[in-house]
Amino acid sequence: FVIAEGSEDFLFDWASIKNTTLGLEGKLWKEMNVQFDSDSLPPLILIPGLTASGLQDKLTKADLPLVCDRTKDWERLWIEPARAARMNCFLPQLAQTYDAATDTFSNTEGVEMEPIDFGGVHGVDYFAYTALGNPINSTAYMASLIANLESAGYVVGQNLGAAPYDWRQTTNPGNWNSMLEGLIEEMYTNNGNTPVFIMAHSMGNLEFTSFMETKDQEWKDQYIGGFISAAAPWSGASLAIRALVSGLNFTAGPLSVDPEDVKALVQTFGSVIWMVPTQYLMGETPVVVTDTTSYNYQQFGQLFDAIGATTTKEIWEALGDSLVTLPNPNVPVYCLYGTNKQTELWYEYGDGLDNPPTEIHYETGGDGVVPLQSLLKCLDMNPVASRSFNLVSHGELIRDPLFFNEIMKIVTGEI
Repeated sequence: FVIAEGSEDFLFDWASIKNTTLGLEGKLWKEMNVQFDSDSLPPLILIPGLTASGLQDKLTKADLPLVCDRTKDWERLWIEPARAARMNCFLPQLAQTYDAATDTFSNTEGVEMEPIDFGGVHGVDYFAYTALGNPINSTAYMASLIANLESAGYVVGQNLGAAPYDWRQTTNPGNWNSMLEGLIEEMYTNNGNTPVFIMAHSMGNLEFTSFMETKDQEWKDQYIGGFISAAAPWSGASLAIRALVSGLNFTAGPLSVDPEDVKALVQTFGSVIWMVPTQYLMGETPVVVTDTTSYNYQQFGQLFDAIGATTTKEIWEALGDSLVTLPNPNVPVYCLYGTNKQTELWYEYGDGLDNPPTEIHYETGGDGVVPLQSLLKCLDMNPVASRSFNLVSHGELIRDPLFFNEIMKIVTGEI
């Protein structure tokens, strides 16, 4: 989910954040490419990964514990440390209920949730902000990438923006598809009818590709200049199963959530369930092994029964093979991903499924979160170009100077 014990996190490695001079690489790029200015750079939209969109909520007589605020105007929840520290309020505010009959998710009664700063960048630059609205530097996500893009000539609100979403859900969360379509068309028009580039990280790739499934080829050809796919779990990630079965440690600055609480939350998050391993990741090889049985991708329903995760099973069954069948978006695709990091692949639960795994088995080719087999499925989309970044982890990728320079080569037509 975010921090896993002793391993890369499901989104990125918080401990790997470095204090760098924001925008330096962009300034160097600009000095070497003076022919480009803000009017000549094509529009670019950034789509974040799992847990990486800032979320705000509004409470209206919310069904929360007595010690919690029950009515409150829109305010950042994910992540504002002072609110997150009140765990008995924070967790039910994030929780979802799933209705199998209608295949819909709902929040705790009286809680509304939406992404922060859709079209701007303050929903994706830092994970956490203070109650006064100041970013917490140690939780930087796309901040360095955005600063470099701005130094290179991009202008937020003109030809640079982001499309955060409610990452607890799967396809079209909170009418996101319509919002994204409007943002793409607006940026296209405001930039002299210039097709828009999309850079999606991690789960953002799945959301964008699902959106593209709803558009016809004429629309794609007109509005999309290219799709930059970064660190995508096209065939799922084994870490999603560990989160669902036994939880993960979650730590972000002063915030720490017990693995059991993480497990309870993610068992209702369609997003995490969407990313469990498919047959293309490990075939029929078991992902979870106990002293008495084992479970491969076809047997996850039995696994969820074994841990009493009825809602998780219902969501998994409703999702079916939707990850496997995500179609080629049929636009120019560029595959970028890190490699050669120790990455979780399968688990032994020698002490039973109600305890953490007794042994975690790794492969060494992935990016620390997504196994190599899942990353490489991007190549099935017949990309214009692909590039691997040796020893760059899942979360470090979008902060890597070489990644920024690769984006600039793509959007300026050098690649």
